[in-house]
Amino acid sequence: MNTELLKQEFYKLIESKVYGEYKIKAYSHSIQVSTICMMLARKRGLDLEACEIMGLYHDISKYTSRVSKLHGTYSAQILEELLKQYPIALEKEILHAICVHSNKSTIDDDYSECLKDADTYASFLQEPQQVLSKEREERVRRIENEI
Repeated sequence: MNTELLKQEFYKLIESKVYGEYKIKAYSHSIQVSTICMMLARKRGLDLEACEIMGLYHDISKYTSRVSKLHGTYSAQILEELLKQYPIALEKEILHAICVHSNKSTIDDDYSECLKDADTYASFLQEPQQVLSKEREERVRRIENEI
């Protein structure tokens, strides 16, 4: 139940604080990452709702404030405040995954890796001709073998 309320809060944030083409990008990327997170969660035996929420909120501060620096930390803070009203399972794992999702070169816990993989793959799908770092290339290949 709280997962649905958190999704509604995500949409309210985007609608009230993001404009124009940036709003389209916010919806597109966030929903795509959330969907890929859920696909990977099924394969990896992770909680689907936790993965759905962390995928939606992973970049929320980047879109609402238009600041990329430390956006994982700020996005986790935004979600942490909402989780006080709408608690769900695995909150620590979700918040940690959001905090570290930009550091693709390190290996973290299962939820963090799920988010990193989903974010990497969504970015790759959006721009398949981009030159990828070695770490991102390895993630893309591993995900393609997995799904």
